[in-house]
Amino acid sequence: MIAKKITSRQAQAARTKKKIYNVAVELMNKQGFEKTTISQISKKAGVSVGAFYLYFKSKDDIFYEKYKAFDAYFEKKVTPLLIKENAKFDKIIAFFEAYAIWDKKQGYDAIRKLYNTQNKLFTDKERYPHKLLRDLIREAQEKNQIIASMSTEDIAEFLFTVARGTIYDWCLNFAAYDLEERMVFNFELLGIIFKTEKTQPYVSIKNDITI
Repeated sequence: MIAKKITSRQAQAARTKKKIYNVAVELMNKQGFEKTTISQISKKAGVSVGAFYLYFKSKDDIFYEKYKAFDAYFEKKVTPLLIKENAKFDKIIAFFEAYAIWDKKQGYDAIRKLYNTQNKLFTDKERYPHKLLRDLIREAQEKNQIIASMSTEDIAEFLFTVARGTIYDWCLNFAAYDLEERMVFNFELLGIIFKTEKTQPYVSIKNDITI
């Protein structure tokens, strides 16, 4: 299939959109999401407010672009490190350390805005990072490095829940601690728990408790 040639107008539009996005992210990281206005973004980007709306429906759309950038980061920067056969680090912990590195780089205010119940992109299992994690889990299961009695999908969902919980707690505490260090600590602790054999199954208290 012959690729379609991009016209000069399309190339200019792509440059303008990228410039608006970069300026918006810069302002949001510097002064926070709420204090950043579309008017400020447009002025610094050298475009009209009307031009902003040609490329983005709202400030929230900037965050959707962030997800594309996040996925590209995992595909281009993180994956080459994790697919090495002779990697000296735990690949699954490294995956979530990279996750924390990205979020910390975006800044507390930006991440706080992302963590809300309306954000459905967290649970989109077809996004690249989700697929990568499942591949890493399968590899670890084949090497008997991680529990094999759970499905790959269930383990991936559980690990993402732990990671999101860690980041949400970081937000609740106003970024009072180092996110990367806490993420690694939590997953190392989780590894210890996974390797601890339970002598007896858990018995639920739901039939005994009243509210």
